[in-house]
Amino acid sequence: MAKDILYKHCPLRLLAGQSANLLPANQNLSELDKSVQRYMASQVSDRATLRAKIFLELSPLLLKSLSRYCHRSIGCGVNCKVGDLLSTAFVIFTELIDKFSFDRNLNFLGFIVSGLSWGLFNNYLKERRFHRKYVPLTTQNPSLISIGSEDIEVNQLSVIELEELMSGLKPLSRELFLLHHFFGYSCKDLATLKNRKVKTIQKTIERARKKMFAVHLEQ
Repeated sequence: MAKDILYKHCPLRLLAGQSANLLPANQNLSELDKSVQRYMASQVSDRATLRAKIFLELSPLLLKSLSRYCHRSIGCGVNCKVGDLLSTAFVIFTELIDKFSFDRNLNFLGFIVSGLSWGLFNNYLKERRFHRKYVPLTTQNPSLISIGSEDIEVNQLSVIELEELMSGLKPLSRELFLLHHFFGYSCKDLATLKNRKVKTIQKTIERARKKMFAVHLEQ
């Protein structure tokens, strides 16, 4: 019971819960772009402060990615990993912001969310490759598939299995599936981040799910 209480009050999950619908409005996205333009036009000596300010502005949204990265483990509530995760996220963010160009990318927020999520997923892949996660490859209930003499739970995948299944998808499909089903961004969020229609996002993710499900059954 004590462990459940500690986990329930995990600071990362509590903070992430505040960001369920915190995708910036168009006005705030415009202000964000102005902040990034000021950063790019600034002297190198002034960039550290501006970079930290932009990161803090994005923190409520980025906590979605961080909360999915975190998992219950021995020491939760005592040896909390929130600080380590934020440090890792900031290092990735620092690399990304200096690679960004308004001429080459759709929008700054979409670029950062995508890059940060992939960075965290790759770290997750290295550290917890056999850790199992819920990934809805099938909507049937129960999600058990009989293969030979075995019943396989197809919606529980190790991180390495998920990475292998996604590797067969086109880049955009792979990214949308990861952001939606692993990191929890809604189709509405993704439509804003990618400058696409919600229905287009939904169809792309559904096609990816069906393809991954078919490949998983063949393995």
